[in-house]
Amino acid sequence: VRAILTVLHAKESVFDRELQALLEDLVRSLSRGLDRLDTLVRERRLLATQSALLDNTVAGVALVRDFHLIQVNSRFVQMLKYATAEDLLGMPTRILFHDDREYARIEGASPVLAEPGSLSIPSMRFRCKDGSILLCDVSAGPIRDQDIQTSVWTLQDVTKREDAQTALREQAQHTRAIVDNIVDGIITVDADGI
Repeated sequence: VRAILTVLHAKESVFDRELQALLEDLVRSLSRGLDRLDTLVRERRLLATQSALLDNTVAGVALVRDFHLIQVNSRFVQMLKYATAEDLLGMPTRILFHDDREYARIEGASPVLAEPGSLSIPSMRFRCKDGSILLCDVSAGPIRDQDIQTSVWTLQDVTKREDAQTALREQAQHTRAIVDNIVDGIITVDADGI
């Protein structure tokens, strides 16, 4: 600003020291303000990108601090049959699990979340808001934010996979029971009768 004002004036040293100091303070304040605006624009873009990534994934994602939900994506809400994310925020994670045994599986693994790396727990039973059961593979890992320990949990719905595996096991048991209890002999032959 001072340089612009100086350029427009015919004299070389038009500003006294007090006015120069005031203009320098003004320039620093303007610079800090512009830097802050730039930072805010970048933060908003980052949040928009993060939101788009989280809300367009097939996995449920939650941020957890001290076993309380602090942020969830729309898929997490949908999977557990809640109406809105606000219904879950601040809630203890215990409400999500089918029973104490399931909760103990994640609680027992929590020391892993205090260290770098992640944990993976297959086929955990979650209780949906309507009381139905949801089977999920869970992975979780820590987020380091100074002294605050937060973890990110990812839930992948495996209910259909588990149902299919159960149906296959039951079919195999049924077939085995038929073969074991048949009174006549079974002969297998190829297309040529051999």
